[in-house]
Amino acid sequence: MDRLGCISVPGLLLQIAQRRLADRSLPVVLVGEDKPSSRILQRNRAAAAQGLRPGMRYSEALSLVSEVRAVTVSAQDVALARRDIMATLARWSPRIEECAFDAGTFWVAASGLTALYGSEALWGAAVRQALEEEGYRAVVVVGFTRGGTYVLARSRRRSRVVRSRASEARSMDAAPLTLFPLSRTHLRLLDRLGLRTFGAVAALPPGEVARRFGPELLGSLRQLEALSSLPVQSADPPVEWSARRRLEFAATDRSLLVAAVTELLDQGLERLRRRSRLVAEFRLVFVLESQALVAEVLRPAQPTADRAALVRLTELRLEQTVFAVGVVEIRAAFADVELPPGAWELFEAVPERDERRGAEALALIRARWGNGAVVRPVPQDDHVPELSFRWEEVDALVRPAPQAGAPQAAVRRVLREAAAGQGAGQRLGGPYRLRSVGRGRLVDREYWFLKNRREVEWVFHDNVTGRSFLEGVVD
Repeated sequence: MDRLGCISVPGLLLQIAQRRLADRSLPVVLVGEDKPSSRILQRNRAAAAQGLRPGMRYSEALSLVSEVRAVTVSAQDVALARRDIMATLARWSPRIEECAFDAGTFWVAASGLTALYGSEALWGAAVRQALEEEGYRAVVVVGFTRGGTYVLARSRRRSRVVRSRASEARSMDAAPLTLFPLSRTHLRLLDRLGLRTFGAVAALPPGEVARRFGPELLGSLRQLEALSSLPVQSADPPVEWSARRRLEFAATDRSLLVAAVTELLDQGLERLRRRSRLVAEFRLVFVLESQALVAEVLRPAQPTADRAALVRLTELRLEQTVFAVGVVEIRAAFADVELPPGAWELFEAVPERDERRGAEALALIRARWGNGAVVRPVPQDDHVPELSFRWEEVDALVRPAPQAGAPQAAVRRVLREAAAGQGAGQRLGGPYRLRSVGRGRLVDREYWFLKNRREVEWVFHDNVTGRSFLEGVVD
């Protein structure tokens, strides 16, 4: 039977805010704007223990608790956090889906993972530990439906494994409507009628709901009912083959581990060869003496059955993997795909620019330095130069397509602390003052354009730290 897990990061915005602070024991409140008059949206336990509550203005909270910290979280911060969480979850499941109405909730496919991780409870504990290492506290519920696991993760805030569909369905029916994305108007109307649980509203005839409350509520209820039947929406292939190898003694030697992995790899490749399928993803789980699990995901440049290429990716990844104690067991699994059309053709036309070779090079880099090692800059809306872009992972190569008439950058970015002798020369422009507060820190700088014998430098002096930096060189 299909199994899925719901990973809930409760209070995601507040957790993002707390990750910025070195001392997490301080009272922290989340506000909409960086203004004294802004109202508190959320608060942590330390703030709640001192009487601060949502709706209170920050200036009022500051008068009551002098050490309270107010933090704002932008939509961009949430998007980056969700991307980081997705990247972490990709190590523990081949298919992941984001919740459309709850930023801190994700569903992952959990079928067939017991062979890799020992049990669903151990898998859930490993996922929580991986997210905790990234600074996120999470609840993991393994069950049968998206709606049932979501309700259990949000209402009880305790990780668990659901054993029967009946108990999960009862939890779904008993869930309070406040857990779901219904409008305040509809919640008030339903509460006046004594309808406070999902089961009570779902039992109403659809025509009666549409007539009394309008088509908007009926559409919302149908979307919630679909949570109990839809599978995880992802095009990634499921893990179908798995094997394990128990080592005679705890090992940390890379050559021994590679040899053991290669034996498992040969077993899987032989099975795929008989079924005419290719490896899209190679998953490894190393069981340590301490019973901790170390998961690694290897993705070739394209689906392949090339044993040498997969062994090479394994060698590169293990060179960078540090095991705290010896490995006592290795588990392996494939996510495989069908053989593409034309794979058996005798001659293959090679394009002038071989994108396949380029993808293979990126796969080797990822295996050597991690799956997030290949990135590209994406412009961001920020006036601080080094914050005006973010790094985004590159999944596949894209042919260059320069835009006609696109403006060329005038400054070649360098951004390093000015060495002795730098920052001196003929002043061509400045000082240009930049002062702002954003992302939890103060920016106070003076920018200058300076001409020396060879080039024009773009430098700034940081008034906060008292240090000077070379920001770039004008081409």
